[in-house]
Amino acid sequence: MALVVEDGTGLATAEAYDSVANFDTYVALFAYDVSAYTTANKEVALRIAARYVDAKFGDQFIGWRGSRTQALEWPRGGAQDADGWLLDDDVLPVEIQNVSHELAFLSFTNTLLPDVASGESGKTIERTKVGPIEISETFGSSSSQAPQWRTAHKMLRRILQPTRIMRA
Repeated sequence: MALVVEDGTGLATAEAYDSVANFDTYVALFAYDVSAYTTANKEVALRIAARYVDAKFGDQFIGWRGSRTQALEWPRGGAQDADGWLLDDDVLPVEIQNVSHELAFLSFTNTLLPDVASGESGKTIERTKVGPIEISETFGSSSSQAPQWRTAHKMLRRILQPTRIMRA
């Protein structure tokens, strides 16, 4: 089945944020070896990457989906980057395309969205202290936590809603 790439119009059938040809160009720039993978493998990887982007970041993107019937989170109306530049509502931001390539490459050797069982044993506490303020968070055991793809998070930070600090 041919890959349906979002073209900026809010396709109801879109499966990916970029094409295999653009993926190949991107990975070549960074000398990522994808020689073992067929076009079909790359199409699957791009579908998985789009699903990860939407599932992980969908509610954090600035703006709103262009239409209720579009398959993916982008294109979006009212979106702007961290500098306040309004993003065209019919163009996919380069950040979305680039992170799609990175995640597609990672998906060849990793499960991006594993089903994680939660349990009571092995809980960990993470503390962050800045000046007189200390925040403690409890997490499940490290073996049951879904992996965090930090490069992806950093690549998208310019088009995500800013983190808000809540005061008690």
